[in-house]
Amino acid sequence: TTEGSQRSTSRFWHESVELSFRGKAAVSAVYGVLFVVGVLGNVAVIRVIQILRGKNQIQEIVNSHMVSMACSNLLILMVGIPTELYSIIWCPSPWPTGNLGCKGFYFVWEVSSYATIYNILTFSCERYLATCHPLQVKAMPSSRSKKLVALVWLVAIISGLPTLFAIGVEDALLLFWVEQSGESDPTPILICTNVSDQSFMFEVMVYTSFSLYILVLLLVAFTCRQMCGKLLKDKSNSLRVKSKDGSIHRLPKFTYSEGGSTRKQNIIMLGCLVGALAIFWVPFQCRRLMTVLRSKTQWTKEYYQSYITLQPITNSFYYLSFTVNPLLYNVTSKQFRRLFRQVLKGRCR
Repeated sequence: TTEGSQRSTSRFWHESVELSFRGKAAVSAVYGVLFVVGVLGNVAVIRVIQILRGKNQIQEIVNSHMVSMACSNLLILMVGIPTELYSIIWCPSPWPTGNLGCKGFYFVWEVSSYATIYNILTFSCERYLATCHPLQVKAMPSSRSKKLVALVWLVAIISGLPTLFAIGVEDALLLFWVEQSGESDPTPILICTNVSDQSFMFEVMVYTSFSLYILVLLLVAFTCRQMCGKLLKDKSNSLRVKSKDGSIHRLPKFTYSEGGSTRKQNIIMLGCLVGALAIFWVPFQCRRLMTVLRSKTQWTKEYYQSYITLQPITNSFYYLSFTVNPLLYNVTSKQFRRLFRQVLKGRCR
């Protein structure tokens, strides 16, 4: 009967892939801590940047990228964690917000991820130019930082557009292990997932995201290496500057020592950011690859169980990367750390 089929399908779904109550409670506790700490930390970062900017104690390009990073962090934390807890962990089927809500959720997810990657990439490239080719940077317009950040978000939005086509609400039992459920016509288990008839676009989306992730890690590592080499050379007693006529002039060390200290802080901050990206995003990227390395028609119950079990674990590391950024800023700057504490204590107005 239909009622018996519904009970059987529900039992099969619960026993096969849905997290236990203890598992859901544990995930909720971890996500709750990440949400509170991450939101408070990133809001405090924006406030600290406003204070430093008002005192003219922070470079415009650093200010713009740090605020942009904090905004992308807040976006993924405030949209991602509540939606995942309710719609994926506690009430996965049927997907509560419909097909439009499904597409919107993953679109915001992708845009935030791309914005984070592009922010780190453009910031590292700009710092590389400022450190290794300072004369070229001085010739650039001062408004470039805001334009660069706007370009970052525009490209991130464009990069996330395939999500609107590749993701949607679909029956989880439609194409794989139906026979294992013992149902000839099982009741649909509607979840938010990659759509079967858009598998090629989804594969392109996942592989592009993974390739970009690896490329950014390599490029930022290269720029940091080049900047470190430049700073080591600048430890000599004088700085060699080439004029327009080709002649070489030497400037005393004190004329650039303060700038060198600032550049050193920026390099350390970049290294910490890319280190966190490398560590915390690897599990998330590997789990995403699981969805394309084997087509849905080849998925087994055990394979899907592994995927569902790994999801909250890998996503916890993913959310952690957005939560620790304020901590990394505190580690790399004493002034930032002092103001950050004052903001958290409510002493800065």
